[in-house]
Amino acid sequence: MMKSTITRLAALAGQHAATFAVASAFAFTGLATSFAGAAGTAMPLPTLTLSSVIAVADEPDVLILRDGREIIGKVVAETDAVVTFKGKSKGSGIEFTNDYNRADILSLKKGVSNPAPKQNEPNKTEPKSDSPAAAPVSAEPSVQSEASSDKDKVYIVKLTGEFGSDISKIPVRRAIEEAKAKNAETLIFHIDNKWEFYNARTGEKSTSATLIGPGINQLLQFEDMSPVFSDEIQQSWKKQPRIVFWVKQALGGAAFLPFMSREIYMTSDGRMGGIGGLDLIMQGNRTVVEKQRSLRLAHAQGWAIKGGYDPRIVSAMMVVEYVLSYRPVGDGVEFIERMPETSDEVNLTDAGESDTTAESVRGRSKAFLTITPETGRAIRVVKDIADTEDELFFKMGIERRVEVVGRSDQIMKSWSSGLERATKDLRRLWGEEARTPIEGNYEQRRAARSKRIRAIEQIQDIFKRFGNALNDARQEIEIPADPELNTIKEQIRIAQQQDRR
Repeated sequence: MMKSTITRLAALAGQHAATFAVASAFAFTGLATSFAGAAGTAMPLPTLTLSSVIAVADEPDVLILRDGREIIGKVVAETDAVVTFKGKSKGSGIEFTNDYNRADILSLKKGVSNPAPKQNEPNKTEPKSDSPAAAPVSAEPSVQSEASSDKDKVYIVKLTGEFGSDISKIPVRRAIEEAKAKNAETLIFHIDNKWEFYNARTGEKSTSATLIGPGINQLLQFEDMSPVFSDEIQQSWKKQPRIVFWVKQALGGAAFLPFMSREIYMTSDGRMGGIGGLDLIMQGNRTVVEKQRSLRLAHAQGWAIKGGYDPRIVSAMMVVEYVLSYRPVGDGVEFIERMPETSDEVNLTDAGESDTTAESVRGRSKAFLTITPETGRAIRVVKDIADTEDELFFKMGIERRVEVVGRSDQIMKSWSSGLERATKDLRRLWGEEARTPIEGNYEQRRAARSKRIRAIEQIQDIFKRFGNALNDARQEIEIPADPELNTIKEQIRIAQQQDRR
């Protein structure tokens, strides 16, 4: 029977020798016998073409990562440490070629003839012909399946502008509340904060991540808004959302935010840092200063530990007189608080030992750590690199089922616009109305005092509405704290009671 089957296959293949070779292989592996009927009667054989032969020779490879992602494509190159893999995003169709660390790979299957579809993908297997209810299954998902509940509702919050003002707890809380109302399953915080300071040494504005002082002072602002990202979500969301930070620029206080999630992605030009110099700031009694420095460092380390990160990473980012190196060990890394001593050890910070004067002035110092995409991946802080939303969705493994919901852009822009108006109002109220001259007759003096009190009350209302987001404006305009404003109001009222016509 096997011989006759091979003969029939050869006849069907005609002069396509390559096709005949494949058919013969099928027969000798026992596959050709599946075309025989139960009673030994030969059943119609499928037509084999040259294209099907090429397809057999070009089966895809399947890369399965430890974070659950499954990528179908082709291995381009391999080393003991890295696999270079070429694939295509199912959501956008964008082709990509990425390097994957061996430590991040669960398995690599080469030449898989029928990669299993993910649970959210339509079943493209043809139904058995002997099933009475069988109907052809379209290879393309229907409109109904696209709108199904299998979609992963993603809410993206873009954190741009000044940290502590544009990026502050009130607008972020509003965005998160809307995400909850929209039943979002994934929250993505895209950070690209403004970072620009006057460098006293160069006499110019600087955007360097290694400026000492400005960033570390924003730790208190971070702690003011941190409960919004942690405690409030844990307490108010029944089903905890997947929280992802996507970093383009997280400098100063914003650098602490990504540590609140185990999923950090970066753009190819991303950077995280700007919080160095803890051991160089603050003046005064040595014991008091050391206590304050230790307290701040312990707070920052606590947030890293809570997020699942080694606290020594934060120390390297904050303290100049700190040396940290690392070496790869299995799936992770081992941190070493000294300079490298062997070829497999890599230095992260060297207490500024390798800095030249020019490098220090220009803010390119190795005195403390600024996390880049390459360094972040090496020390297992950054999961992967993504420059577009489609690429990010693919790296997250959700590219086929994303539904972006909400209006976070409108919430954040409305907040920033309101903040700008509020700052102008504060300048006007404190600079003019709160200092209205008390002069003229009794009625005029009384009206002037009432105007001063109203201006102060309006100022207090603005600060209540915008919270700590206006702290910088308060200092710049030199508006006293709330208790002192209350004292000023009381003094005005007493003066009015003592006034005579």
